[in-house]
Amino acid sequence: MYKIASILAVLICLVNTGQAQYAIASTDGEGRTIQGLGALAINHIKPDDIDGTPLLFENWKNGRVLLRMNKMISGIPLQLNLERNVPYFQRDSARYEFTDRVLEFSFVHDTAGTTDTFLFRSNYPFNGKYTDRSYYRVLAEGPQVQLLSYTYKTIQENFGFDKTYKRAYQLREELFFYMPGSKQFFPVQGKKSAQQALPNFSERIEQLCRLNKWNLKTTDQLRQLVRQLNTTQ
Repeated sequence: MYKIASILAVLICLVNTGQAQYAIASTDGEGRTIQGLGALAINHIKPDDIDGTPLLFENWKNGRVLLRMNKMISGIPLQLNLERNVPYFQRDSARYEFTDRVLEFSFVHDTAGTTDTFLFRSNYPFNGKYTDRSYYRVLAEGPQVQLLSYTYKTIQENFGFDKTYKRAYQLREELFFYMPGSKQFFPVQGKKSAQQALPNFSERIEQLCRLNKWNLKTTDQLRQLVRQLNTTQ
């Protein structure tokens, strides 16, 4: 039995935007389909005159993807375009965009000897300008409250000291408490906004902040808070 997987790519159509539509299927040595994906080939991810990258990480991260109908794909190289809020996957050194609906995806990132899991999830209720197709990073979750981050990049335009016009990507983040029971979002930026968003936990938040000397202005403190609140009976 051969264990070498083969990739079959069938060109369906070609459009003049630098993107091509493919149907990609991975097969095992016996020819059985073990993975089927609709895919859109991506040749360019940004204009040449913009400094930086729209990607969260430029290197590919092996991860896991959950599609509709509980279809799970593991060990797939992933990237996330933060300007478009779109995940990509890699096949044969080429970049593709999913055409199937991706509900969530995750991967592990190592930096400075620390390992962190990045889990991105969509299918949440509408939240202002964000839709059920928007991907939030799940920083902490439990039955009572979740901490979500909507991380994105915008193009900053400015003039340099030499009076040259420059454009560069700028990273931005919005943090939210999400209540699974009521399906509501609450922006959070510190202790006061946390207590206003979670009035039933206000006294507990005060106690935890006093005990741990938190002001809840960092993501790490908010993550620890949500974990504590989800263990509160």
